Amino acid sequence: MSKKYKISALLLILIIIIAAIGVYGFSQYQSSMNYTIISFDFERAYNDEDVLTSLGPRLAGTDEEYQGAIYIKNQFEEAGLSDVHIENYEALLYEVNSASVSLVEYLPLGNLPNPLADPIDFVHKMDFVVQGYSGSYAWQSYSDDLEIVDVEDGNDDALFADAEGKAAVVSQEVGVASNTELFFKASDFGVSALVLHNTRIGEEVGYLPISKSTGLPSDIKGYPDIPFFMVSKDAGNQIMEGIQSGMKLRLDFDVTVEERYLRVVLGDVKGTEKPNSYVMLGAHHDTVYNGDGAVDNTVGTVTVIELARQLSKYNPKKSIRLATWGGEEEGLFGSIRWFEAHSEDAQKNCMMYLNFDMNNVDLERGNRLPITVSDNTSIHHMKRISKALLEDHPELDRYDIEIGYNDLKSGGSDQLIFARNDIKAGACWGSGSWEYHTYLDTIEHVNAESLSVGGRIFGSYALYLANK
Repeated sequence: MSKKYKISALLLILIIIIAAIGVYGFSQYQSSMNYTIISFDFERAYNDEDVLTSLGPRLAGTDEEYQGAIYIKNQFEEAGLSDVHIENYEALLYEVNSASVSLVEYLPLGNLPNPLADPIDFVHKMDFVVQGYSGSYAWQSYSDDLEIVDVEDGNDDALFADAEGKAAVVSQEVGVASNTELFFKASDFGVSALVLHNTRIGEEVGYLPISKSTGLPSDIKGYPDIPFFMVSKDAGNQIMEGIQSGMKLRLDFDVTVEERYLRVVLGDVKGTEKPNSYVMLGAHHDTVYNGDGAVDNTVGTVTVIELARQLSKYNPKKSIRLATWGGEEEGLFGSIRWFEAHSEDAQKNCMMYLNFDMNNVDLERGNRLPITVSDNTSIHHMKRISKALLEDHPELDRYDIEIGYNDLKSGGSDQLIFARNDIKAGACWGSGSWEYHTYLDTIEHVNAESLSVGGRIFGSYALYLANK
């Protein structure tokens, strides 16, 4: 054989070897991409939803939150999870014991209430909602009624100065300061009560008042002891009209602000080879005080419960940890306190944290199901899992699954503490929840089928990661 043909033969053999290696490598790659798409019983999840919402609001630190945590723990145990337990963390929390707001007509000189005119009583939770960490106010006689001052959007200090010893009404226009900033500003100017007039949030449900908390700046001790509440657009309009005729506000607030315990519920699908390494799935189980919190965030909680049942059927190489957090609504307290207590272990062993918050889709109002992930590789896998899910369940194609990147180091839910500590994170949301933080957030708005979509994508991906 000539030298030329020898070289050609060697090249041909080399090409065949390279091709064989490529085919083998591709087959290995394909094999590694075979995802197990888990099941999800959304009717059973709806039953969990019914039980939890029947407890009423589950504000962190209350007995209702504790009862909810006990129910979750029981479901984790029945699902067969290992190391199921509740961890208690102390935090400054609040509870609204009672609250009343009335608009009182006064005689022309403004010294005495008009005895011929009944006060206009606003309905608690429907017409007004106390804001987190509000102070108390004990009304005893008409001398405690407060004059009302319109401070517009709250940005004019001169208007706030005029409200000293009075009730200041802030119109919630675009650009209005945060609850925290307004609360402390009102206190600094000696305002006796702070009222937010909802003029722009929740048009679809009539601009109802919503419950929001207030953060505590690190250099300030304690919270202002003044009533702080939001009124609906209609109630606020009545108050604004009352200013013109010299009407006053009559308030009686009993709000407890104190150190209490919130709960974190945990359980593991224990890994068979590397049990200390884990991927984590979680949701906050607490709600605001003025509603059942069916969408925010009982849907996330029941998604995690159902994933506990489904994932416990498998024997992954690494562990899968399921968690529900208390104290999210006040400031992500549950997830932050837990992370601080377990930071060394979490930073060493937590491969990824995946969060569910309001992952309900109301199909009468749209079909978006957004998923955000802080890791581009995970996006690739989740898109493939989503494709496989829709191939098996084409009826779920009516949901617009949007999987995209976000570093998740800002914005509010329990993935935040993980992302800020450079642990890969993901967040599954939903759409169409017009009743956010209002008394109308009830089970009638829950579409249990929609929970199975994000639940199966995150659950299947968690199982994939745990078997890598």
